[in-house]
Amino acid sequence: MGDAEGISVGDVESLLLNGPVDSIDQINGVFESMGQVVMASQDMLAGLNVGDFVSVGGSVVSPGWLYADAVTVSPIRYVPGSTDIFVRGMLSSIDLVNGTAEMGGLTIDYTPSLGSSSAPYAPIWSFAGTRPTKQGVMISDRSGIR
Repeated sequence: MGDAEGISVGDVESLLLNGPVDSIDQINGVFESMGQVVMASQDMLAGLNVGDFVSVGGSVVSPGWLYADAVTVSPIRYVPGSTDIFVRGMLSSIDLVNGTAEMGGLTIDYTPSLGSSSAPYAPIWSFAGTRPTKQGVMISDRSGIR
């Protein structure tokens, strides 16, 4: 569960996100992707455009906040509901009854992954799948601690 089509980060353990850039705030040194705020250097931000499909390597700061050591722009064109995405981070909340988890501003439906893994139970969790609409719920068919 590390690399998405055509994207890789040298150390899979540091892979935090494969997804589209939703907004860029150069003044505050962050960009947003899949409900996560990613702190990045000015050089990294200068190479990004809204809509780019990126791979982020780094560390988890808090729920919904990531620190980027590396950001790679992929030639992949993001298509909601079709392009595989990935996010790892600190969970904000888990709803075991409805099979959803919150990670920052992202809601994840993890019920499709229950056949191959367990419900999220650790503070840091990974989800891979698709997001049928640009700002909608992520449908995760693979999840785990890594």
